[in-house]
Amino acid sequence: MNPAVNANPTAATSERERLAADPNQPAEVTLWHKAAGDPPLPHAEYADAQGVIRSESRDGNYVEYYNCLPDAFKTARERLEQHRQQFGADNAAVLSWLEAQRKVFANCGQPYQFNKPPLEAVIPAAAAESDPPVIRADRQYQIAAAYFYAGDFNAAAARFEEISKTKDSPWRELGAYLQARALIRRGTLGDAKGNFDKAALIAAERILQQIVADPAQAKIKPAAQRRLDFLAARLHPEERRVALANWVMHPGARADFDQHQADYFWLLDRQGYTLEAKDDLTNWISAMKLKSPQATDEAIEQWQKTKSVPWLVAALCKTEPTRPEVPALLKAAESVDANSPAHATLLFHSLRLRAKLAKDPATVAADIDRVIAGELKSMPVSAQNQFLALRMSLARSFDEFSLFAFRTPAGVTYNFGDVSDSGMRDKLPAKDGKPPEAQLDADAAIIFSEKIPLSLLAAASKKESLPLGIQRRLTLAAWTRAVLLKNDSISQELAARVVALAPELKPALESYASSQSIDDRNFAAVFAILRSPGFRPFVETGFGRETPTEQLDNLHDNWWCALQPAVPGAQPAAGSYSRYPWRTLSSALKEIYTDGDISAARFLSAEDSKVAAAELEQLGQLPAGPEWLGAEAITFAKTHPDDPRVPEALHLTVRATRYGCTGDGAGQISKSAFDLLHKKYPDSPWAKKTPYWFK
Repeated sequence: MNPAVNANPTAATSERERLAADPNQPAEVTLWHKAAGDPPLPHAEYADAQGVIRSESRDGNYVEYYNCLPDAFKTARERLEQHRQQFGADNAAVLSWLEAQRKVFANCGQPYQFNKPPLEAVIPAAAAESDPPVIRADRQYQIAAAYFYAGDFNAAAARFEEISKTKDSPWRELGAYLQARALIRRGTLGDAKGNFDKAALIAAERILQQIVADPAQAKIKPAAQRRLDFLAARLHPEERRVALANWVMHPGARADFDQHQADYFWLLDRQGYTLEAKDDLTNWISAMKLKSPQATDEAIEQWQKTKSVPWLVAALCKTEPTRPEVPALLKAAESVDANSPAHATLLFHSLRLRAKLAKDPATVAADIDRVIAGELKSMPVSAQNQFLALRMSLARSFDEFSLFAFRTPAGVTYNFGDVSDSGMRDKLPAKDGKPPEAQLDADAAIIFSEKIPLSLLAAASKKESLPLGIQRRLTLAAWTRAVLLKNDSISQELAARVVALAPELKPALESYASSQSIDDRNFAAVFAILRSPGFRPFVETGFGRETPTEQLDNLHDNWWCALQPAVPGAQPAAGSYSRYPWRTLSSALKEIYTDGDISAARFLSAEDSKVAAAELEQLGQLPAGPEWLGAEAITFAKTHPDDPRVPEALHLTVRATRYGCTGDGAGQISKSAFDLLHKKYPDSPWAKKTPYWFK
């Protein structure tokens, strides 16, 4: 058991001993092994910093939970040291105690047991009558703990109850508390369908209430109260949520604010969001969270009734320019002090609404510029990115657009298209004292990938004022798009820059640089792209593809999927992360683009937009990358059979149909390349490396 409330340490653990502990399991587990003179226990690989994990099947239901916590090993080690000092390390009773404790911990964890019965419990034998009383009392505790760790909670609860009634036991004060712990474990694991055993939880609650009310149990009261709080969330969720909301609203009243906050949101997530809650905090969160006209109405009505800053924030965040209350909301926001925690939020949403209302966006742009030049630097990075995104939406030239398109990541998420830090606690550390390099969010990536013509994308890639990583990304996308669109002049123009910005791609592009004809250059480009799976004709968000451009990504994020004209909500393609990995708008951007659509950039001319749409349509007629590349390689192989690059290109085509995003024609491309390779070049090393083709 975890006897943290029984604090009688007799031996301190030195820092040297802790550093010597096995890093693959809690330090206290390793220190126990050392004190006991044992190697690591079986199944100790199922331990982490939190404790030892037990997994098993119960009535066909797989369960996994932390079973033996570090404090259990700490207390056992300290107890062993006490007995050795009192009776001697070689005393028979002490050795018997040690053997019993080994059996207790043998129940802690076991390997993955899906669809297997739990391992048989390992229960120590009763102590001998000749053993010292303290050893016999400890044995009662050890047996009860062994039943608990073995998952026999009824037996454990009965034995802990017996201990609580044993007058001379040093564990008496803990007995009732541990009885409740056993009942809680039984109740929370529940039945085969994952339902709570409510009767067990109610019985545990009754015991804990008695402990809390008993002045003689003051030492255990804090631990018992924490368990009562745990039970209240499960037995009385509505009442508990209201109580927690009150605590969270007054954090100075309780030391355990973080735990109360976590419990509150745990309950809120399970009970659901409602505009009819009994507490103001839940109503406010629900109004912010729910995407419905009713939620907006509630926020505005509550602000009109209370005139409070929190409800002003909710109303301003939720409302759209068409609401008649907007002028009053904007006026109220102006009166909120600049030192208020709500200031940045109110300022952003005021500017957001004004940008949509303004007949002359230049006035709003000028106001945003003043924010950027002044207080922006004192805001969190995520807030800075919001203001930059709003300003970018008002850009009237490419130079202006490029000032605000690139933003510093505030954190890392593995969802495509999100450079905001919404919901994240881990921030990106500075590298060599410098912040992370600016990246693209979806609004800018959509414009680069869909809204501007190839000529402008190529020109943008050569702007030395852009971050180096962005230059590289734009250049690779522009060159690949030029190859797909068969724009020889732009692909030639950018080839040297590709190598300059991505020198690791020089071997792949060597034959392209030396090609003398358009036909040969087209094949050389296809050959280079087949060799380097990170080439793609679009610009990604965030950090983009993390695998080096010249290497295969082991999760199939290679080349590109068929680029049908992009539509919001497009489904992921088979074998790839997403058909349009640049299009996912973060929740932060959806506050600016509430309909989820990025309209054509303001700085583009009508002709530029027309050309970009035509190019996007042309790209949309092409199959997925591996199929298009393969078809080009096969065509060239048939007309240039003696070209020394052909066998490798055919091998790479088959590889691409295995590791890239493909469509219905991939199997035929793969088989055609395979057949041609083995028929025409059977003795080549590339044929030997290609034993299969793929459907």
